[in-house]
Amino acid sequence: GPPGPPGPGYRYAPPPEAPYREPPRAAPPGGSYAEEKPAAYQAFKQQAVRLSSAGAEVGLSNGMCQDRHVKDFLLCFQCWLWRTYGDPERHGSWRLQRLDLSRNTLSDESLCSVLETLKALDLRVGRLLLSGNRLRGTGLAKVTDYIWNCRDPLVELDLSDNEIHGEVGESDGISGLLRCLYNHPSYPMMQEHQKAVPLQLGLGGNYIKD
Repeated sequence: GPPGPPGPGYRYAPPPEAPYREPPRAAPPGGSYAEEKPAAYQAFKQQAVRLSSAGAEVGLSNGMCQDRHVKDFLLCFQCWLWRTYGDPERHGSWRLQRLDLSRNTLSDESLCSVLETLKALDLRVGRLLLSGNRLRGTGLAKVTDYIWNCRDPLVELDLSDNEIHGEVGESDGISGLLRCLYNHPSYPMMQEHQKAVPLQLGLGGNYIKD
């Protein structure tokens, strides 16, 4: 005859023959941006991304990424990273040869959003180019925080022509950045034969007194 009703507690345990299902994964960063805004996503891939044997570069400089674009850019960028490199928990941390957002006159707030996203994604960037924007103290602290929490060293950091104020030697953002680089175990970057590679650090065109 037909089986009787399940006993008490049945509803809390799957039947023994139920196939194993992976627990639902969190939505990838950037969500379904490519499906929701396919034209914008394709434009980003064509205009901003350069792929080579050395790795990937993303560049939106000279007014191509302004404050009103930043929220969309970060969603699109994260979606592209996920689709290009897969889940970092399975395939290892994402790496980018260069991220160039220079000469966009981006506000300190916008740059903070970018830097917070880089840190949250544990994205390892080789060259971070942010010159010609409006980076100030809060944004500079975010740069320092990103560097301190990133295991891989930067090769180049360009913060020239921003709105950074301070005097070297005081307890300001510049001194905090320099202390971070001095104390970080990955600096200086070492090549073969224990040859140190100096970080290219651009700070000209700010309000910094020697």
